Amino acid sequence: MSNSKGNQYPLWGINISYQVFAVDTNGHATTKSNVNFAMKMAISEDGTVWALSTTPDPDGGGSKLFWSNGDGHWTEINTPDPGGIGIAGGEGDKCYYLTYDNEIRSMDTSGNSASVYKGNYIADFDYGGGMFWALMAEQTGGAPCLQYTPASSISWKVFQGKPEPVSISANYQGNCIAINSFDPVYYLKDGSSTGSAGAGVAGKALQISAKNWTFLVSTDANSEGNLLYEWQDSAGGTFFPMSVRGMIAAASYYRK
Repeated sequence: MSNSKGNQYPLWGINISYQVFAVDTNGHATTKSNVNFAMKMAISEDGTVWALSTTPDPDGGGSKLFWSNGDGHWTEINTPDPGGIGIAGGEGDKCYYLTYDNEIRSMDTSGNSASVYKGNYIADFDYGGGMFWALMAEQTGGAPCLQYTPASSISWKVFQGKPEPVSISANYQGNCIAINSFDPVYYLKDGSSTGSAGAGVAGKALQISAKNWTFLVSTDANSEGNLLYEWQDSAGGTFFPMSVRGMIAAASYYRK
């Protein structure tokens, strides 16, 4: 992984106008799409930027997928595959996306797609460090709880205590960083422990994204959107407010 394509920016996001933006190392945000373009997004390991657009996909519902090299130019995935309702960056230029049928599918920039998993209801999922994490029901009609599996061999395990966070992200090490009761928490990929993922945002965390660094969307909102916070490795790990606002944060694989 290098600081090329979308990885030249530590953070990407979507603002309240459904417009993609990228934030550089100085905290300056640059718009990277038209307004009313994207609902969700993610960054692949090689820096390919993926977006679930606001345009419905006629092939099985969900949204149409687009990808970019981080330069603001977007290419539509125009294949008969179903649209997506959730998305995660994957290996190389690949993404993983969730369909209305609770199926996780892979897709690359050439339009090659495959089914990865299909089963019970999935409320949220992410990929990082060779691991999938999901908020997924154990059985039909059950409440989604935190589960995890190696991506190379799908065999879901329920995390101890059956936690039910509301936003999850898998970092570059394969561990899960999540929001539980408006607080950032971590869950280790060996299933052994959990704990606070950083101070400074107690009771005001809404959505989180972790890859090589961690960012979150807070409850601090105004007419320009919600204030974003950046995790910094000081005093045991502390979140500090940025000068950027939005409604979705998507961390990249940028390396300092």
